[in-house]
Amino acid sequence: MDKKLVSTKQSAKVALNKSKSLFDLTNNLLDNKYSGHKFQFYLPIESNLTKNQRIAIDCQAPISIFIYDIFAKKMVLNCFIKRQQNLMISNKKCLFVTESELLSFVIKEKLEDSQSVICNLEKTRKKINSETYDEILVYDKYDIETLLYLKERCLSLSFLVFDKEYLNYFPDNQVFTFDEIFLPSYEIFNLARQFTPNNSMFNDSKLLENLKKRNSGADKLICFEVSSFNQEIEIMKDTIDVNPTCNIGIILPYTNDEKNHNLSVEKYYNAISKEYSCSKYYEGIKLKKLHNIVITTYDDAKFIDFDIIILPKFDKVKKIVYNETIFSTICSAENELHIFQETCDKL
Repeated sequence: MDKKLVSTKQSAKVALNKSKSLFDLTNNLLDNKYSGHKFQFYLPIESNLTKNQRIAIDCQAPISIFIYDIFAKKMVLNCFIKRQQNLMISNKKCLFVTESELLSFVIKEKLEDSQSVICNLEKTRKKINSETYDEILVYDKYDIETLLYLKERCLSLSFLVFDKEYLNYFPDNQVFTFDEIFLPSYEIFNLARQFTPNNSMFNDSKLLENLKKRNSGADKLICFEVSSFNQEIEIMKDTIDVNPTCNIGIILPYTNDEKNHNLSVEKYYNAISKEYSCSKYYEGIKLKKLHNIVITTYDDAKFIDFDIIILPKFDKVKKIVYNETIFSTICSAENELHIFQETCDKL
């Protein structure tokens, strides 16, 4: 696997391959690094949408979209948000439903309406029971009973389709299939697919060859050889200094003990927050603001793209044989993926 190999004996700023002139341009911003920057969620511009996506966004009827893989699901997220934005502009009362607390916060910020998104349906049924919506958009997988319950509380219900039988209960819905998928660079994807060895689509030789020709991304996957927590933090700080306004996700590996997993988030947060405004999230935390630097878990980072993703202690992660959440997180690196482990020749 082609990758950029970096020893901790080298300067991390050199490792990031940034020119001195670019670094100098950021110095003024660095003086204000304590104030931080807001997390930015970008939707695709209109010209980058496919014809099928535009039709789904503007469709007057409720929509149902078939999902075949995680890349299509990311496209649906963009579609649902744009659709809800348009409905709200038309003074329609809408509700976006997701089970991800972190994702729900991001969407609330994007829609600039905290009442238009809910997370954890079971805890918010009382609110839903007292309201009637023009449209509810359901982004996660629910059983048919839950979808029918939601349908009773709105004029239109748009949702993802995982089972064709569900469509029998929603004859008025316009059905769409998003065949177009946007894959990450070859190097990042090639690493990610190691966690989905049984997925024939992601391991298709023709797909891999075409992706390598079109978008090799040899400079996007960077492996840092580290042997201590302090080394990790110093490299992270250099990365933040060079990319002060980028969305940076520091995603921490699983542990067998949930409490220790949360403590791991706290450990990295305490070290980074001494010098930079950043956000932390794991289940149970109530977010008030989301900075561009986010320290969280693999589960909580699902379906959120970052300009740069940093994966500490990747030696532990590699021992996991099959995990689509890890696959999804790795593929969410838009520009760069930074791997931290003891030796890079075994990546």
